Amino acid sequence: MGLQSEETKMHELFKAIYLGNEQEIEAATNREVDRIHGNSNTVSQYKLYTMEMVGAFYRFCENNFIDFNDFLGEMSNPYEKVPKMDESTLKKWIVQVSTEMGKQLKSVRNSKSRRLINDAKNIVANRYMEEDLSLDKVCSIMGVSNSYFSSIFKKETGISFVSYLTDYRMDIAAKLILDTNEKSYKIGEMVGYMDANYFSYVFKKKFGISPSKYRNAKLKS
Repeated sequence: MGLQSEETKMHELFKAIYLGNEQEIEAATNREVDRIHGNSNTVSQYKLYTMEMVGAFYRFCENNFIDFNDFLGEMSNPYEKVPKMDESTLKKWIVQVSTEMGKQLKSVRNSKSRRLINDAKNIVANRYMEEDLSLDKVCSIMGVSNSYFSSIFKKETGISFVSYLTDYRMDIAAKLILDTNEKSYKIGEMVGYMDANYFSYVFKKKFGISPSKYRNAKLKS
């Protein structure tokens, strides 16, 4: 059994590390260790499989931009130490390192998500006045897929990116209506809407009244 074959067999465990909780990691670990023991007819085969497993762990971490050595504690040479573990010790060790790896990966994902969202909000703040600013444009600037970005933005903020962009533009427009004497169509252009009728429609949808009535109501109050 080659290294790639062993790594493929560990897909279930790696999936649990990446997406699962500690119970799912433990269940996947039990199946993995049982498989290794079931396929090992000799001590040499057992050592080979466990060494391949250690190598697969290193590659999994490398592919996910974390360092497997960070999870080894005092263990200096896992290729030497892990093959000497009995079944119970091996299971306990795998669950321990896998759980810590899962926590680290979650932290990395959360950090990346927050950074992407902040970058997108900064783009909106700097370029909301551009007519062609859109979900596609922002994702293109950041180099991420629309579906991935839309998913994390909605999950983290509770609203879609398009709603956020629209709300941001409308809040700026409302401020401009009160702070300037510009006509509605001009204010619409200042927040990225070249079509005056569409700007009035979007504004009314958010605030319940047209831009001109909004100005008159605020002035009266």
